[in-house]
Amino acid sequence: KARKKKTKYLQTKKREDKNVSERIRIAKKRDDPEYRDHEKEKDRAKKQKMRDDKWYRETERERDKDEKRRKREDEEYRETERERDKVEKRLKREERDYRELKRQRDKIEKQRKREDEEYRETERERDKVEKQRKREDEAYREIERESDKIEKRLKREEKDYRELKRQRDKIEKQRKREDEEYRETERERDKVEKQRKREDEAYREIERESDKIEK
Repeated sequence: KARKKKTKYLQTKKREDKNVSERIRIAKKRDDPEYRDHEKEKDRAKKQKMRDDKWYRETERERDKDEKRRKREDEEYRETERERDKVEKRLKREERDYRELKRQRDKIEKQRKREDEEYRETERERDKVEKQRKREDEAYREIERESDKIEKRLKREEKDYRELKRQRDKIEKQRKREDEEYRETERERDKVEKQRKREDEAYREIERESDKIEK
């Protein structure tokens, strides 16, 4: 330990002696005009270097700020690009979906037009059939009316025929009675004969009417 302390003391004393010698040397140099000019120049250079260093550090700070700002702007730009790409992809999907929907809509529209045309054609055919059926119904009703007229006329004629037949039978009976009376009495013959002629004429007229009806 004593040796270490002595060594340390000697080293410290040596440094102090060296510093003293250096201060003496500098003091002597300061008395030299050339040394003073050199020192002034060195001070100016040192100050200039300090100013340059300050300017460099300021420039570096500005450059770092610019770099950071540029990085932020680049990141914002990339983010904007990503968002733009997302929007563009979404727009493309929406455009595809829109085109698909438009195709589907056009397809449905064409289908509807075909169905409408088929419906109108069916309506036209239905109207034609309806008109034809109305004409046939009208013709049928006309035939029914004519048939009813004929039936009524036939009923009237049949009624007239039965009436005429009754009249004829009545006359026939009358004639028979008159014939019997004629045979029974000659006195009434002329009277009966005239009556018979009248009745015969009436009978023939009825017969003609009856024959016409039967024909």
